[in-house]
Amino acid sequence: MKRNELENRIVELQSKDGLWYGQLSSSAVSTSVACFALQMNNAKDDIQVISDANRWLCENINDDGGWGDTLDSPSNITATMLAYANLLYAKSDLPNVLLTLEKSEEWLEKSIGPINGYNIRTAIIKKYKTDLTFSVPILTMCIISGVLDETTWKDIPQLPFEAALFPQGFYKFLRFPVVSYAIPALIAVGLAQHKAKRTKSPISWFRNVITPKVLKKLAAIQPSHGGFLDAPPLTGFVSSCLIYAGYRDSTITQVSLEFLRKVFREDGSCGIDTNLAVWITSKTVKSLEGTNYLQNAENKLLIQKALLDAQFTEKNPFTGAISGGWGWTNTPGAVPDADDTSATLIALHILMDGKISYNIEQGINWLLELQNRDGGIPTFCRGWGKLPFDKSCPDITAHAIEALSIWKFQSVLQVQIDKAIIRMIKYLEKNQEADGSWQPLWFGDQNTDNHNAKVYGTSVVLSSGYKYIAQQSIDSAVYYLITAQNSDGSWGGDKGASGNIEYTANALTALKQFDCIDKNIVEDGETALKNLLQHKKSSPIGLYFASLWYDEIMYPLIFAQQAMKKP
Repeated sequence: MKRNELENRIVELQSKDGLWYGQLSSSAVSTSVACFALQMNNAKDDIQVISDANRWLCENINDDGGWGDTLDSPSNITATMLAYANLLYAKSDLPNVLLTLEKSEEWLEKSIGPINGYNIRTAIIKKYKTDLTFSVPILTMCIISGVLDETTWKDIPQLPFEAALFPQGFYKFLRFPVVSYAIPALIAVGLAQHKAKRTKSPISWFRNVITPKVLKKLAAIQPSHGGFLDAPPLTGFVSSCLIYAGYRDSTITQVSLEFLRKVFREDGSCGIDTNLAVWITSKTVKSLEGTNYLQNAENKLLIQKALLDAQFTEKNPFTGAISGGWGWTNTPGAVPDADDTSATLIALHILMDGKISYNIEQGINWLLELQNRDGGIPTFCRGWGKLPFDKSCPDITAHAIEALSIWKFQSVLQVQIDKAIIRMIKYLEKNQEADGSWQPLWFGDQNTDNHNAKVYGTSVVLSSGYKYIAQQSIDSAVYYLITAQNSDGSWGGDKGASGNIEYTANALTALKQFDCIDKNIVEDGETALKNLLQHKKSSPIGLYFASLWYDEIMYPLIFAQQAMKKP
């Protein structure tokens, strides 16, 4: 696919409102949890949706009897356990369902041994370790569905749902066993556990007393359309646990279920999230910088308005973040985060020709407020906790450096920016791996031993912050990327991993900035990228929650468009 063909294809996919919505891969995890919630609600109007979802799961089981996070993912315990639990709860006598259950039981027995409470609990806890964000909801669904009997409740860590009543400023001191963005699961799953155990201890009495207040808190952070974080798995866990706890008719539950009904696709599946419209649009704008399309003032104004309309103008009830940031989508379920705020600020600099406005100042201030004590930038909240998705990370920090550095102010704000960037640079140099790479947070590679995607993390740091980093760090990072290139010219997530469009394109974008790079390395990379583009297939590289893979159909196009541009 040539450069002009890429550009034309990208432009064709733009929606009338100016945004690019893309499409996330269908997810067995998402489909299973969302379908399970609708089955628990047991409404006649949902029979067809449930039937289609269960049919999709049966038709898309892997040959080995398990499910992966995407249709191109290997089977894993999470996706298989949730799909199995959902289909078992359906109590269907249809041949395809019975055969699918039989095949998945064989996979589970080969993977964890006999299907019992001890083996399932051990396997799930082993995968997620101290992070209970996903392990406890999975085990809870296993009990509710009948995979495990109710005596297993006592063996599952109790989520302290009462802690959600603390002021948000205290959250960083509480060392929550779940990540910052999973407070709805903390509340709903913890409440289901509490209702199931029916103990008469003082803590149980206390939890009974404060339950109405906790539910009020949950209602306050629920988006208007019902979908927590626009994520079917999180929303499905919340609604199914509330139904189990006796709150089927609550507004929270019913609005959540209405959201779930709308996220199912025609084929019966649903994605891990609604869309990544703001992120995709921002990255698309950067990839189209300098093209004829963005020379058109009307085109620029249309996208500019769409992005500005997606900016958060009030304090976010979910995370407590101040106004000014952007989330990954323009729907009510998004919350502001660093990577999307940085991407949007970069895109707006292109669309607004660097002209500063109140919105820009708000966005810059939002990023500055997020900086951690270690100098790095986390995803959602400053200083929240020790779990991976709440800590500073190199790729997001480098992205923030680019977003902050391109805007120039004639005020004290510029002084604050300069000081913040110095601290970010120190963080990056301190956190560079011995081999010269940087490890990203929200991207990975299924084909590496540790699911690392150091090629992506290193490429982002070099593309976003190389002008500020010490030469020794740059040289080491460049050497890592060069040595990570495959013999066919492509790049995977790490050395030795099979190449894909996304990581090949990102590595090329980074290396083409340096005149000293051997032209054969670049030419081999471009040849490999063109060959990969002939398949026009996206790869599972994204990570969501603790460990959920997804792919996005726009990534190959916009990453390749960026890489094929002249430096």
